[in-house]
Amino acid sequence: MSPLTGSVIAFIQYQVFFISKLVDYLFLPPGTFIILLILAYVFFRMKKTRLFQVFLVVSIVLLYLASIEPVKDALLFPLENRYPPYHVVSTGPGTPRKAGYICILGGGISVSSPEEGGRGSPSGGALKRMVYGRRIAAETGLPVILAGGIVFRNSGSMPEADVMKGFLIALGMDETRLLTEDRSRNTWENAVFVKERYQPDTIILVTSAFHMPRSVYAFSMQGIDCIPAPTDYRTNRGPYSIRSFLPTMGALEGVHTALKEYIGLLYYTLRYR
Repeated sequence: MSPLTGSVIAFIQYQVFFISKLVDYLFLPPGTFIILLILAYVFFRMKKTRLFQVFLVVSIVLLYLASIEPVKDALLFPLENRYPPYHVVSTGPGTPRKAGYICILGGGISVSSPEEGGRGSPSGGALKRMVYGRRIAAETGLPVILAGGIVFRNSGSMPEADVMKGFLIALGMDETRLLTEDRSRNTWENAVFVKERYQPDTIILVTSAFHMPRSVYAFSMQGIDCIPAPTDYRTNRGPYSIRSFLPTMGALEGVHTALKEYIGLLYYTLRYR
């Protein structure tokens, strides 16, 4: 392959990746509701009263449903409950499979955090993954692979893996036990580049519970046996109250997260078989 051909392929791949992210922003909540309201406004200006009323009512109803806890939980429960917690499996009957590494997947970073002197810092979800992975590392003594690169070029961001590594070192982890995969932009590339660089047979895979089904699929397709270690649960495991049916931004974010995972899992299943 010539350098020019390689550059063209890389350019096309980046554009496809960018479009996939754009679809995420536009066609999942809250982008969905913005589009519906824009259409309602267009029909209002066109004096199509019936269509205006329909789009307005649909927007309000969907926005309410997507903003309450029971709907959020109904969407997230099947994802979060797909695999049992690691410590239940590891202390249960039978001998657990032997892993060669712990792999912690990145969960987002803040590009420039004042408390870190302007450097990147892990998001809340990423931090929960790291803390749980660190706990398992202390129990098993296994080396840890930190997976995550830079999602968008020219963002001014450090690779997620480097941010996580610096944070874990600050928390007291031995730097010699921390390995990085810093090229990936999404879950599929996490798996591809971890396989390419470290050739693991079996890993303890640490990521958010809602993200585990897609992650296990991606790594399994690379021939990597996964022992799931889900964390960062987002569902309410207790009884509902009147407050559960009041709209909140947290519930809306959870619905967005769940829909994104279902679409991502469907896309991986159809494309990578």
